[in-house]
Amino acid sequence: GSLQIMLDTGKDADWFSSSWIVILCLVAAVGCIAWVIWELTDEYPVVDLRLFANRNFALGTIAFCLGYAVFFANTLLMPLWLQTSVGYTATWAGLVAAPSGAVAVLLTPFAARFMSRVDARWIATVAFIAFAASYFMRAGFTQNASFWDFMAPLMVQGIAMSTFFVAMLTISLDGIGPSKIPSASGISNFSRITAGGFAASITTTLWDRREALHQSRLTDTSSIYTPAMQQAMHHLHALGFTDMQSYALLAHNLGQQAYLLASDDLFWISGWLSVAMIAVVWIARRATSGGRTPVAAD
Repeated sequence: GSLQIMLDTGKDADWFSSSWIVILCLVAAVGCIAWVIWELTDEYPVVDLRLFANRNFALGTIAFCLGYAVFFANTLLMPLWLQTSVGYTATWAGLVAAPSGAVAVLLTPFAARFMSRVDARWIATVAFIAFAASYFMRAGFTQNASFWDFMAPLMVQGIAMSTFFVAMLTISLDGIGPSKIPSASGISNFSRITAGGFAASITTTLWDRREALHQSRLTDTSSIYTPAMQQAMHHLHALGFTDMQSYALLAHNLGQQAYLLASDDLFWISGWLSVAMIAVVWIARRATSGGRTPVAAD
């Protein structure tokens, strides 16, 4: 509970500059340590942390959590940026993301069929490459990009979604006995959801801070004495704007550009994190579902 409240309210409270956030963090840390000790020393633990001694489960869960965290962060960031900076409505932002789900629905049955015969590490590699490609495509966004420019990376992401979840579950549950599958699945899902919570808080905070950084740098190079600024002011005056109206319009445009650059930064970081997860996946042992993929995915 302390961790959830900290993640939900930390951004508004300026994180650790708030004594309330510090207290919540300490309570969450102490509670987590006590819980880990309890579960490791109990004869019949509710959450069997000993499962992390299995290499595939440990590595698969790490890659699953980090991959999902990056995916969730971008799922949050994309419509947020479209609606606050580009001028899209919630409906149009949803239409941009819709093809991603459609592609995933169409390709998932084929991915599940291949899983019983192909090493899951290859399927996971395809997923992370598709994720990375999608994020790198977004890193090239401009303020006047078209609807198709926004939608194309999401369609590529749909390829990743169709293979990512099934592949990561197959790797994570490889070598786990049937009696421990429910416990392992529960730990994996809980870890993934928790990682998503961290991703949401970290992403929105980084987005605002990178925007402030880019806005500061843009402001430093946007003097009234620069030719580009003089040309913009002359054009706005010709359209009938006063000095104050022109400055306000330019300041608004500068803020939009700063958020665009901040978004591009996070997209680049997401792409390289996805590439790094490929290495984590290949440290794990070879894993195939043996026809059990639908059960594991459920």
